[in-house]
Amino acid sequence: MFSTMLPIVLTFVLFADPQWTPVILYGPSTFDLTETCRTSAHPDDASQFIRCANYIMGVVDAQAEGPTEKNPLNRYCLNNGITTVQLSKVFVKYSDDHPEMMNKATPFVLARAFAKAFPCSR
Repeated sequence: MFSTMLPIVLTFVLFADPQWTPVILYGPSTFDLTETCRTSAHPDDASQFIRCANYIMGVVDAQAEGPTEKNPLNRYCLNNGITTVQLSKVFVKYSDDHPEMMNKATPFVLARAFAKAFPCSR
């Protein structure tokens, strides 16, 4: 009985307040992506570069709509000449300069790093 009621109770508890929506983040932690991108600077390990570049470009593509009311953090503007290598270096530098961000969601930290490095002109 308990095992059948638990999912129902959890569903009610998690979704009872319409103002609160749980966020489930998949992918590497900020620390793990920083280390992956740091080691991808060495040309010997193409798999690390691919892992770093794919994650970064996935986040950039997902945030491509730019700043919105729901997502005001996307305040960066990338021009066509920016490479994934440059983006990974910006992310690693930002992470090194802001160790307090290592426990934040990786897409959030990427957006902060890019907003600092590539601000939109007003």
